[in-house]
Amino acid sequence: MNAIEPNVSILIVKDTSENADILIEPLKKAPLNIAIARSGEEALQMVDNIFPDIILLDIQLPGLDNFETYRRLKQLESLRAVLVIFVTTLTEIRN
Repeated sequence: MNAIEPNVSILIVKDTSENADILIEPLKKAPLNIAIARSGEEALQMVDNIFPDIILLDIQLPGLDNFETYRRLKQLESLRAVLVIFVTTLTEIRN
């Protein structure tokens, strides 16, 4: 049996397409439905239409920050059990 069932929906919340592409590339071979939101606000607008099974949430977002986005997502009854994974494409540590 495949580890990822067909028709699993993943919502990627990343502000740039280049960084979203980094996350999408290894997922291309799996039978997934992938949606991309460019901000926390856009993610909150999309979730009622796509019903994600997993959310990959950038740790640095413009506008509504990642913690507030997470809090608002988890306030929605339909998303309380959805796995949210915080991700980043940062390659260096900033002081």
